[in-house]
Amino acid sequence: MAEEKKENQPGHSHDLIGVKGIIGAQNNEIKKQILGMRISNEKYFREHPEIETMISIFMKKVLDERPQSILEFGGAFFDRPNLKEIIEGSKEKETQEASQAEAINNLITNRTGSILKDQMLNNCYKPNQFSFQ
Repeated sequence: MAEEKKENQPGHSHDLIGVKGIIGAQNNEIKKQILGMRISNEKYFREHPEIETMISIFMKKVLDERPQSILEFGGAFFDRPNLKEIIEGSKEKETQEASQAEAINNLITNRTGSILKDQMLNNCYKPNQFSFQ
């Protein structure tokens, strides 16, 4: 009885030729198709970085506003006429923040050019600014 149940489960036996499981050639073809889809999806995401920005903004909005119906909220969010401007503004802000973070990191790790260091030192510390007489 247990063997009969096992044979009737999907994917356990091949209907046409009675071979247990999927034949090796079919399994290899499925793996190739899955890999091809993953590669295709990755290429698409790299060609369209705004997708990540859109999803990120949407997730932040959902977590901030906690709507009762996420489907309705999502429909309204992605149907906005100004969505393009929102995404572009967010991308600009991310670029500026990344640039600022990199500049701060460079200052901390002493990787900035000597000109920038000199400018900062000249603006922050002027030895003849005060006289103590």
